[in-house]
Amino acid sequence: MDEQEGPALNRRSVLTAAGVLVGAGVLVVVTLPDQPGTEAERTSATPSSSAPGLPGRPDGGEDCPVRELLAEPDAAVVSVAFGEDGSRAALWESGARHALVIDAEDDSQHRELLDEAGALARVPGGYLVGRGARLRVVAPDGTGTPITTSVEPVVPAAGDVVVDIGGSAWLYRAADAALHRPASPRKGSLTNGWVTPEGALVTTTQVRPGDGPVERAVWRGGRWELSRIAAPGALPGDVIGNGSRIAVVVREGAPSSALVVHVSPDAGASWRSVSLAELELSGHGSAAVTRGGDVLVADGDGAVVRVPLDGSPERLGDAPELTRLTASGPRVWGRDHRRPAARLRWTDDAGRTWHAVPPPGAGSAESRPRGGGGRF
Repeated sequence: MDEQEGPALNRRSVLTAAGVLVGAGVLVVVTLPDQPGTEAERTSATPSSSAPGLPGRPDGGEDCPVRELLAEPDAAVVSVAFGEDGSRAALWESGARHALVIDAEDDSQHRELLDEAGALARVPGGYLVGRGARLRVVAPDGTGTPITTSVEPVVPAAGDVVVDIGGSAWLYRAADAALHRPASPRKGSLTNGWVTPEGALVTTTQVRPGDGPVERAVWRGGRWELSRIAAPGALPGDVIGNGSRIAVVVREGAPSSALVVHVSPDAGASWRSVSLAELELSGHGSAAVTRGGDVLVADGDGAVVRVPLDGSPERLGDAPELTRLTASGPRVWGRDHRRPAARLRWTDDAGRTWHAVPPPGAGSAESRPRGGGGRF
């Protein structure tokens, strides 16, 4: 394996729940805190103090509350997210205390304490945090923007991002800084999805929720296109993408229980199905689509598989052990959630080589990787 210390990185925001996607949608599971952060601090040439609902103050040194939390022996990264603008975000936990740390592309860092643990979802302009009426988007510089919620179903549009809150999929629309309930092809709420740059929404449904056949649903041209892709007993998994390249992961029912990856290079207009049965994966952690259209799949025990846009799937024996994958621009990021202190890994060549970097907040501002990485 060619694994090396990552080149110094420029960055600029994220943790969801998962990242900034302009002109594309992504599903990120979000369990969000009830209140916004009670303390905020930022290390940069100019302190952040103008964020609505975000009390900001300049870095006060080693006695700052967030620095104290990060220095605790039990401090661990709960979740991470990545922005296409080069930013990275991490949610830290120590005992009953929680903090959000965002490394921006210009090497500044935003820190704030949170009232309770949650997740961070990447959306255009920053990261979605909060709950209910206190939802907000936090930009890499710490600026907060309140978010409204509309339960009236809407059809997807170009630029929408699919965000999962409490097991239901919502469309985040940056144009009006609001969450909208997406229209569904069947009774009930959507639980996953991906919006292409053209505005097509790809999701999965079940004829009978819980055990019915799995359908792939594509909203395009003002109507739903439904295709049955798995028999009763199958479980729908990730619906992920990178631009117009999409993948739908399904676990078949007994007796095979094999993972099947459905891949589309053209925003859902055409598909091919690839079974991973012969690779004998122990479970399914997550998947990500590279900019070139290859799909990387991680199982629950750390194995990583590449499904090429054309060709047969292969296990990446030299890859580091990873259980969580997410795409951000030309890079796929990964981590092993079983080891909270482990470094993050990224690849820009479909898993052939991997680079290691610390999560945001690990080490001082002076020790964080800087420069040379460019925009992602």
